[in-house]
Amino acid sequence: MKRILFFVLLVFFTLEVPMVFGGEPSTYQIQGLRISQNSDQILIKHGLCIDENDCVEKQLMFFKSASSGLMLSVYGISDVGAISEIIGICLDEYGRNAKRISIEVKVYREKHEETRGLIKSRLISPYIKFYLQGEE
Repeated sequence: MKRILFFVLLVFFTLEVPMVFGGEPSTYQIQGLRISQNSDQILIKHGLCIDENDCVEKQLMFFKSASSGLMLSVYGISDVGAISEIIGICLDEYGRNAKRISIEVKVYREKHEETRGLIKSRLISPYIKFYLQGEE
């Protein structure tokens, strides 16, 4: 009986508790997807990708939903026009959400795979940081 109880508690604490208290917040998932899709179109327009699948394969951009908003990371893009249009999309989304969403954009010169790893991720910093503070 003790073994069964131990097993049930073990399963509960390893599967259910992290889902309730941890994990990625999905509050701003729709906004992140909208920014991502519109940004892909900009990258295609500027000739940085052939189509959306190509953008995903090249790992040019990632977004992460946070409790107060979104974090967008852009890799390996030096086209100032494309970057300014992506920031413009973020500004539009900020306004669409009545300034209640925080949006952080970081642009790296390096490709995504060049920034991976514990040491590399600490040594490489973005050359553009843009932050929109959400209002409560």
